[in-house]
Amino acid sequence: MKPVSNESTDARVTPQPILDAAWGFAVTRVLTTAIELDVFTAIARGRTTLEDLAKETSSSPRGLSMLLNALIALKYLDVRAGRHSLSPVSAAFLTKTSPHYIGGYVLHNTGDSWSPWAQLSEVVRRGTPARQSVHGDQADGEFFSQLVQSLHTLSADAAAVAASALGKGMPDKARKVLDVAAGSAVWSLALARENDQTLVTVVDLPGVVDRVTRRFVEQEGFSDRFTFRPGDLRQMDFGESCFDVVILGHICHGEGAEGTQDLIHRAHRALRSGGQILIAEMLPDDDRREPLLPLLFAIQMLVLTDNGNAFTLAEYQSWLLNAGFSDVRTVPAPAPSPLILATRP
Repeated sequence: MKPVSNESTDARVTPQPILDAAWGFAVTRVLTTAIELDVFTAIARGRTTLEDLAKETSSSPRGLSMLLNALIALKYLDVRAGRHSLSPVSAAFLTKTSPHYIGGYVLHNTGDSWSPWAQLSEVVRRGTPARQSVHGDQADGEFFSQLVQSLHTLSADAAAVAASALGKGMPDKARKVLDVAAGSAVWSLALARENDQTLVTVVDLPGVVDRVTRRFVEQEGFSDRFTFRPGDLRQMDFGESCFDVVILGHICHGEGAEGTQDLIHRAHRALRSGGQILIAEMLPDDDRREPLLPLLFAIQMLVLTDNGNAFTLAEYQSWLLNAGFSDVRTVPAPAPSPLILATRP
């Protein structure tokens, strides 16, 4: 297609960004199908030809060859002399032979979001979710059980950074940690590994605690250092001046502005003097212009929740200071956004 001249800038513009967006659904579906068929793991295990891969994945050679070609164009695979190989990102994150596998997160995210996002036009008109809110009065325990399992690997590296940052203020000192909406306990487990005197109280929905949290804690051999408090985090009393660290790990976005401020105030009350709060979240810039992922995540909250959003660092700073925290700061982490730390004076 011939570029169109833009007289005001004398630049050449093309519709390519629009075409890329119009076919974005196909890119998502190609990746999801490859994960569902376990193509990447099959290649990692030596099934590299079309014939072998078709047998391993129970696929038609015609269909699979087209899928493989698209994966090559997307830089997930390479092919030489009829043998397929993994790109570095596929080898690291899309094979079940890797400890960093996040295919489960992709499947959960696309599977749960596909239908609600198809209703986005109506959701934007109404300003209400496409279905009953997953953060509503009857929180969806099954949804969160599946989600937190898939998120564990995705958050593990950032959790290790958080543990190191929090540990600098109290090396080799006993500490009590409250992990709110703990999920797989990925954040508090990192603190427990970093300091063998750490004692953790985890709060989450009964279904999540029973199906997920206990299992991850038992796998680490830390059951004797964890206390489990299943229940509704909105109604639960966190106590007063009894913890050294309170973790809000990817929970604020679903609670909305009012709910998040309530959580921050209750975390402040639960902390001892000198205690620290850790917040892990998707952070758009203060003008909400970029990065793209947090802004898309805000729409995910529109689609799935009544009041959720992706909040800015300036908003968190204001809420933390209003609650009585000081020394609000960020810590770079291997995650879409930096971590937020603050201290109760």
